[in-house]
Amino acid sequence: MVYDVIQAGSATVAWALSATPISLASPTLQDDWDIEKAVYVKTKTSSASTGTRRRSNVAVSGGTVTFTGGTPASATVLQVLFAKET
Repeated sequence: MVYDVIQAGSATVAWALSATPISLASPTLQDDWDIEKAVYVKTKTSSASTGTRRRSNVAVSGGTVTFTGGTPASATVLQVLFAKET
């Protein structure tokens, strides 16, 4: 598993991950996960100790995570957990 922590910019909607998430042969839908890519995304403000899971408006393509519902606030930290492609 890979855990990326990314400081979001105010005008940015797409960020490169440190590796490419694995694609599963038989994707399923589960709460909180984009199972096709096995990616879990959470956002929080820089000073907060906890954040919010992103269950929608997030897409993963290759090694890039994109917010499809608008840019997160500039003080937002993205936490992305995913299984790495081998």
